[in-house]
Amino acid sequence: MPLRRRWTGRERKIAFILVGVGILGVFLQFVLPWLSGDVDSVQDQIEMAQKKLQRNQRLIREAGQVGQEYRTLLARYKQKKSQEEIMSSMLSNIQAVSVRISVPITDLKPNKVKTVDSFNQYSVSMSIEGRLTDILHFIHIMQSPPYQYFLDELNLRREFFKADKLRCQLVFKQILIP
Repeated sequence: MPLRRRWTGRERKIAFILVGVGILGVFLQFVLPWLSGDVDSVQDQIEMAQKKLQRNQRLIREAGQVGQEYRTLLARYKQKKSQEEIMSSMLSNIQAVSVRISVPITDLKPNKVKTVDSFNQYSVSMSIEGRLTDILHFIHIMQSPPYQYFLDELNLRREFFKADKLRCQLVFKQILIP
């Protein structure tokens, strides 16, 4: 017959401490690594989400800058006058610049307005005579602000009887959004 005796208070305390140490060992060995793996994956997800958020914020800032540049370009190239007024102002601007820098225009003709991909292209054909430096200065002025015409065609020929003179045929165009 087995004898069963009751544990003393001291033995019960030692048993509780041993059971607590055993539970703590199981927790540290199995449960804690499983929980820390979940925490690491959650931290990785948080870091990835923060990087994505920073990238999106940078794109939003850049989009705002692009939008501002687009509005500036739209204001610059928006057609504010009728086609006849635009062509007339192109002709008068070209004539004024040629008189100002003393480059004679021998032939000046407006071309037909072309509509390409919802843009209106206004072009002017002309023939000028002068020294190469004067012709280049004229082209530079016409391509610079406030005119900003595009040089579409350029044909240079040397005059036989005039050694320092060139004959130049040009086509300037201006593109506007109707």
